[in-house]
Amino acid sequence: KWIRLPYLGQFTAGLSKILMTYNFRTVFYNTTTLRHLFPFPKDSSPKFSKSGVYKLNCPDCTSVYIGETSRSLGVRLEEHQTAYNSNLQTKKSTFAEHCLSSGHRCDVWSAELLHKESGYYKRKALEEYEILTHKQLLGDNVLNKVLPESGFVNHFFSN
Repeated sequence: KWIRLPYLGQFTAGLSKILMTYNFRTVFYNTTTLRHLFPFPKDSSPKFSKSGVYKLNCPDCTSVYIGETSRSLGVRLEEHQTAYNSNLQTKKSTFAEHCLSSGHRCDVWSAELLHKESGYYKRKALEEYEILTHKQLLGDNVLNKVLPESGFVNHFFSN
């Protein structure tokens, strides 16, 4: 006969010896599971409602735009789309300016949220890091007009 018991240390070991005298074999299970340690492994909020650092990929070439926003990503993407649609507000979107001048499609809704971050300084540092990563390590054509040439993060890339 088998009996299944939660493992509770020395108490369970002693109980197991007592049960063996009555011809019971014990099997132990752990009461702490991964489900208890990580009850909600997925982020339930949609990516367009978050703030942080994002990447826009041009669907027709290898150009990328790295941006940051303190507002929701959806609001910022709307601004990129409006700049593209109006053809007049390209000062508000380097990505829209690229798409219009090159005749490429503007697909802002396939944006990728690279870092969820609400803190201003962390967000700016992460944006700088991503720009340098895409420019120097990945060799992408980065569309950002202001590139961090002597910033904090660039110090680590030059070593």
